[in-house]
Formats: sequence, C-alpha cells, structure tokens
Amino acid sequence: MLKHRNEKQILNLSVEEKNMTLKEVDIAAEEERKMEHSFVNQYAVQVVSSSYNASDAVSYARKWAKDRNTAYNSYTSDCTNFVSQAAHAGGISMKKPNTIKHGITTTTSYWYSKKHKFTGTTGQASYEFDVSTSWIRVGDFYKYAISHGATATSYNTLSSLQNNAKPGDIVQLKKDGSWYHSIIITGGSKGNRTYCGHTNNWKDRSVSKLTGQSAYRIIRFN
Repeated sequence: MLKHRNEKQILNLSVEEKNMTLKEVDIAAEEERKMEHSFVNQYAVQVVSSSYNASDAVSYARKWAKDRNTAYNSYTSDCTNFVSQAAHAGGISMKKPNTIKHGITTTTSYWYSKKHKFTGTTGQASYEFDVSTSWIRVGDFYKYAISHGATATSYNTLSSLQNNAKPGDIVQLKKDGSWYHSIIITGGSKGNRTYCGHTNNWKDRSVSKLTGQSAYRIIRFN
C-alpha cells in the first residue's frame, strides 16, 4: 500500500502511519500542512501588532512634534514621515529590500528610511536619505500598514473619531475625495482626544480642531 514511497520515507513513518492506507497518510499530511500554513499566517500578522508599544510612539511624537529628528529626512509635507517615525519608535520594524535604491522608491511592499553619508566631488561629506513612499505618503502608508497586521476603520464624523481613537493610533484625514494628511493621537480622553502632527507642527492639539473633513480613518497596530 506504500509502494509509491521511497525506502527512506517508509522507514521514517510512524507505526500509526504504517497501519494507514497511502490515501489516509496523504490526507493526514495535507491537513498538517494546512494547519502549519494557518499558524504561520496568523503569527505573521500578530508579530506586527503585538510588537507595538503605543506609549513609546506617543512619547516620540510629543518629543519631536515641534522639531525635526536629524536621523530622518525632513519634507515640506512631513506628516506621514513624522507618524512613520513615531510608529517605528513604538516598535514597528522597518522592512527593507536586499538592495535599497538611492532616493525615494515607490513601493508598498517595504517600509523604511535610511540615512547614509555621502562624499561629493569636492570631498565634502553630507548625508542622503533613501526612503520608501510607504514611509512618507498617506495612501502608501495605509496600504503597507493594513497588509502587515494593522487594522483600519473609517468614520464620517468627528465625534465618532473622538469616541473611538486611542493614544498611539495613526489617524488619516480625507477631504475633496482624497486622503491627504496623517497625525498620531497622543492623549486626552474618550470624546476629547489630542494629537501631534507635522507639516504644520502641532503638539497635543485638540482633535476638535480637525473640522471640515469628509472622513477620518484610524490605523491601529494593536
């Protein structure tokens, strides 16, 4: 009944398996593979969410809300760059390709910002930054986050956002049909939250100031 198996495979079979038909053995093996695959997928999602420390993310955001951390590049539209830094400080690991291209790389498969020293033709040293668009762009950050363990929930009213947001949550704003801005919730209480953000530098500003939006979405890592 096990004639399709080679000698080494047959010797490695358990007593229980030897008493099974070939079909039964194959069915059992397939079920085991499915269980292992399911576990790996569940674990991959949990790795991101369980590693996030909201308090550390909030502490970082409050520290750098009014300033720029020179370990990262600074942009005119700096909002998503800022919340990426906070999320990273909260424990979300960067994901880098084996080979990182210079400058800005359009991707939602990776998430990173890398600073490196550069010596120009004059011999004067300066610094350059290699960064993924998922690190600095609103929509690409969202796509990367939800495909790597984060959850996202959208709300149409500011009061719904106030009642559901928690410190450490990344919140994105929508207006004129586009998601255009990212902030991080840093404190307050249910119904009366505060946030930090860049582009316009805000520290612990009241979420009640975020009027005039058509939608809000909370991106949560835990």
